[in-house]
Amino acid sequence: MAISNDNILVRNIYGGFGKQVVFRQRGDKTIMAAWPTVDKNRKPTPDQSIAQSAFQRAVYFAQFARKDENLIAVYKKLARKGQSVYHAAISDAKMPPELSNLQVDGYTGRPGQQLIITATDNYKVARVQCSIFAPDGQLLESGEAVRQFNDYHWAYTTTHENTSLPGTTVKFSAFDIPENETVLTLTL
Repeated sequence: MAISNDNILVRNIYGGFGKQVVFRQRGDKTIMAAWPTVDKNRKPTPDQSIAQSAFQRAVYFAQFARKDENLIAVYKKLARKGQSVYHAAISDAKMPPELSNLQVDGYTGRPGQQLIITATDNYKVARVQCSIFAPDGQLLESGEAVRQFNDYHWAYTTTHENTSLPGTTVKFSAFDIPENETVLTLTL
Protein backbone atom coordinates (compact mmCIF):
# COMPACT_ATOMS: atom_id res chain seq x y z
CA MET A 1 0.00 0.00 0.00
CA ALA A 2 1.37 3.39 -0.98
CA ILE A 3 0.28 6.71 0.52
CA SER A 4 0.72 10.05 -1.20
CA ASN A 5 0.15 13.47 0.35
CA ASP A 6 0.59 15.77 -2.65
CA ASN A 7 1.64 13.95 -5.82
CA ILE A 8 0.37 15.69 -8.95
CA LEU A 9 -0.14 12.35 -10.76
CA VAL A 10 -2.50 10.80 -8.21
CA ARG A 11 -3.92 13.83 -6.37
CA ASN A 12 -7.70 13.43 -5.91
CA ILE A 13 -7.82 10.19 -7.91
CA TYR A 14 -9.99 7.33 -6.66
CA GLY A 15 -11.29 4.02 -7.93
CA GLY A 16 -9.73 1.04 -9.67
CA PHE A 17 -7.11 0.96 -12.41
CA GLY A 18 -6.94 -2.07 -14.72
CA LYS A 19 -8.06 -4.47 -11.98
CA GLN A 20 -4.53 -4.14 -10.60
CA VAL A 21 -4.69 -1.32 -8.06
CA VAL A 22 -7.30 0.72 -6.20
CA PHE A 23 -6.95 4.40 -5.25
CA ARG A 24 -8.74 5.77 -2.18
CA GLN A 25 -8.96 9.18 -0.53
CA ARG A 26 -8.56 9.61 3.23
CA GLY A 27 -8.55 13.25 4.20
CA ASP A 28 -5.80 14.94 2.19
CA LYS A 29 -4.02 11.65 1.37
CA THR A 30 -4.31 9.38 -1.65
CA ILE A 31 -3.88 5.66 -0.85
CA MET A 32 -2.96 3.10 -3.50
CA ALA A 33 -3.60 -0.58 -2.65
CA ALA A 34 -3.74 -3.94 -4.42
CA TRP A 35 -6.98 -4.94 -6.12
CA PRO A 36 -9.12 -6.89 -3.61
CA THR A 37 -9.70 -10.62 -4.11
CA VAL A 38 -12.71 -12.58 -2.88
CA ASP A 39 -13.27 -16.35 -2.88
CA LYS A 40 -16.82 -16.66 -4.23
CA ASN A 41 -17.23 -20.21 -2.84
CA ARG A 42 -16.44 -19.24 0.76
CA LYS A 43 -19.25 -19.73 3.29
CA PRO A 44 -19.25 -17.41 6.32
CA THR A 45 -19.27 -18.88 9.81
CA PRO A 46 -22.23 -18.03 12.09
CA ASP A 47 -20.13 -15.39 13.88
CA GLN A 48 -19.07 -13.91 10.54
CA SER A 49 -22.71 -13.78 9.42
CA ILE A 50 -23.62 -11.86 12.58
CA ALA A 51 -20.70 -9.47 12.04
CA GLN A 52 -21.65 -8.99 8.39
CA SER A 53 -25.24 -8.17 9.33
CA ALA A 54 -24.06 -5.66 11.94
CA PHE A 55 -21.71 -4.07 9.42
CA GLN A 56 -24.47 -3.92 6.79
CA ARG A 57 -26.71 -2.12 9.31
CA ALA A 58 -23.85 0.31 10.02
CA VAL A 59 -23.39 0.98 6.29
CA TYR A 60 -27.12 1.66 5.86
CA PHE A 61 -26.99 4.14 8.73
CA ALA A 62 -23.86 5.83 7.29
CA GLN A 63 -25.52 6.16 3.88
CA PHE A 64 -28.50 7.79 5.58
CA ALA A 65 -26.23 10.04 7.69
CA ARG A 66 -24.39 11.22 4.58
CA LYS A 67 -27.68 12.62 3.22
CA ASP A 68 -29.07 14.16 6.44
CA GLU A 69 -27.84 17.73 7.05
CA ASN A 70 -28.22 17.44 10.84
CA LEU A 71 -26.23 14.20 10.99
CA ILE A 72 -23.59 15.59 8.63
CA ALA A 73 -23.06 18.49 11.05
CA VAL A 74 -22.91 16.15 14.06
CA TYR A 75 -20.42 13.73 12.51
CA LYS A 76 -18.23 16.49 11.05
CA LYS A 77 -17.87 17.77 14.59
CA LEU A 78 -17.28 14.30 16.11
CA ALA A 79 -15.07 12.80 13.37
CA ARG A 80 -11.36 12.30 13.98
CA LYS A 81 -8.83 14.14 11.82
CA GLY A 82 -8.98 12.84 8.25
CA GLN A 83 -12.13 10.80 8.93
CA SER A 84 -15.13 11.33 6.67
CA VAL A 85 -18.71 11.75 7.89
CA TYR A 86 -19.50 8.38 6.30
CA HIS A 87 -16.74 6.51 8.16
CA ALA A 88 -17.47 8.27 11.46
CA ALA A 89 -21.12 7.19 11.14
CA ILE A 90 -20.10 3.58 10.41
CA SER A 91 -17.80 3.55 13.42
CA ASP A 92 -20.55 4.93 15.65
CA ALA A 93 -23.18 2.50 14.35
CA LYS A 94 -20.93 -0.51 15.00
CA MET A 95 -20.42 0.28 18.70
CA PRO A 96 -23.33 0.51 21.16
CA PRO A 97 -23.07 2.68 24.27
CA GLU A 98 -21.79 1.25 27.56
CA LEU A 99 -23.53 1.54 30.93
CA SER A 100 -21.85 1.16 34.31
CA ASN A 101 -21.77 2.39 37.87
CA LEU A 102 -25.51 2.41 38.60
CA GLN A 103 -25.97 4.35 41.84
CA VAL A 104 -29.22 3.62 43.68
CA ASP A 105 -27.85 3.56 47.25
CA GLY A 106 -29.98 6.44 48.53
CA TYR A 107 -33.20 5.34 46.82
CA THR A 108 -35.95 4.78 49.39
CA GLY A 109 -38.95 4.87 47.04
CA ARG A 110 -39.84 8.51 47.57
CA PRO A 111 -40.41 11.00 44.73
CA GLY A 112 -37.60 13.47 43.97
CA GLN A 113 -34.70 11.06 44.51
CA GLN A 114 -31.92 10.75 41.94
CA LEU A 115 -30.74 7.52 40.37
CA ILE A 116 -27.38 8.04 38.62
CA ILE A 117 -25.63 5.97 35.95
CA THR A 118 -22.49 6.31 33.85
CA ALA A 119 -23.13 6.12 30.08
CA THR A 120 -20.31 6.30 27.50
CA ASP A 121 -20.05 5.80 23.75
CA ASN A 122 -17.26 5.96 21.18
CA TYR A 123 -18.91 9.13 19.81
CA LYS A 124 -21.87 10.38 21.81
CA VAL A 125 -24.66 9.07 24.02
CA ALA A 126 -27.82 10.66 22.63
CA ARG A 127 -30.24 9.82 25.43
CA VAL A 128 -30.73 7.64 28.50
CA GLN A 129 -34.08 6.36 29.72
CA CYS A 130 -34.96 4.98 33.15
CA SER A 131 -37.84 2.68 34.07
CA ILE A 132 -38.80 1.42 37.52
CA PHE A 133 -40.82 -1.78 37.86
CA ALA A 134 -42.70 -3.13 40.89
CA PRO A 135 -41.79 -6.62 42.17
CA ASP A 136 -44.74 -8.04 40.18
CA GLY A 137 -43.31 -6.53 36.93
CA GLN A 138 -45.76 -3.65 36.66
CA LEU A 139 -44.25 -0.40 35.37
CA LEU A 140 -44.28 2.19 38.17
CA GLU A 141 -42.65 5.05 36.29
CA SER A 142 -40.49 5.81 33.29
CA GLY A 143 -38.73 8.85 31.88
CA GLU A 144 -35.65 10.42 30.41
CA ALA A 145 -32.49 10.81 32.47
CA VAL A 146 -30.68 14.15 32.32
CA ARG A 147 -27.03 14.53 31.31
CA GLN A 148 -24.94 15.87 34.18
CA PHE A 149 -22.11 18.41 34.14
CA ASN A 150 -19.38 15.91 33.24
CA ASP A 151 -21.15 14.60 30.10
CA TYR A 152 -21.06 10.91 31.04
CA HIS A 153 -23.12 10.80 34.23
CA TRP A 154 -26.87 10.75 33.73
CA ALA A 155 -29.46 11.28 36.49
CA TYR A 156 -33.09 10.27 36.65
CA THR A 157 -35.26 11.95 39.28
CA THR A 158 -38.08 9.75 40.57
CA THR A 159 -41.62 11.07 40.31
CA HIS A 160 -43.83 8.46 42.03
CA GLU A 161 -44.04 6.86 45.46
CA ASN A 162 -42.79 3.24 45.57
CA THR A 163 -44.09 1.51 48.70
CA SER A 164 -42.76 -1.99 47.88
CA LEU A 165 -39.04 -1.37 47.54
CA PRO A 166 -37.65 -4.95 47.96
CA GLY A 167 -37.87 -6.70 44.59
CA THR A 168 -38.17 -3.41 42.65
CA THR A 169 -36.27 -3.44 39.34
CA VAL A 170 -34.49 -0.35 38.02
CA LYS A 171 -33.77 -0.44 34.29
CA PHE A 172 -31.59 2.05 32.41
CA SER A 173 -31.41 2.09 28.59
CA ALA A 174 -28.76 4.15 26.76
CA PHE A 175 -29.02 5.09 23.08
CA ASP A 176 -26.39 6.56 20.79
CA ILE A 177 -27.03 8.57 17.61
CA PRO A 178 -27.67 5.48 15.41
CA GLU A 179 -30.13 4.23 18.08
CA ASN A 180 -27.97 1.35 19.32
CA GLU A 181 -29.40 0.38 22.71
CA THR A 182 -27.65 -0.94 25.80
CA VAL A 183 -29.66 -1.99 28.88
CA LEU A 184 -28.58 -2.34 32.50
CA THR A 185 -31.01 -3.59 35.15
CA LEU A 186 -30.74 -3.94 38.90
CA THR A 187 -33.21 -5.58 41.24
CA LEU A 188 -33.28 -4.09 44.74
